[in-house]
Amino acid sequence: MTKWMSIETAPKDGSTVHVKRVYEGAIIYEGPAVWRTVRFGSLADPITGKTFAEVEDATGWMRIDSEHRVPEPTHWRES
Repeated sequence: MTKWMSIETAPKDGSTVHVKRVYEGAIIYEGPAVWRTVRFGSLADPITGKTFAEVEDATGWMRIDSEHRVPEPTHWRES
């Protein structure tokens, strides 16, 4: 198995890698992730129609099966 490396050295080319977040010595998250951009649609109150969140493009470490971020990883290794 590949050793864990600092997240700063992880590939940001769309490759799936295994990441983890370590906080105060504890593993907070561990799993697959990919560096990509996702688009979040605007959010509006269904009664008033007032928009409270605009469309947003977010780039970062995302889950591979949904458009959600993973907890900010600190380490990575090849999947």
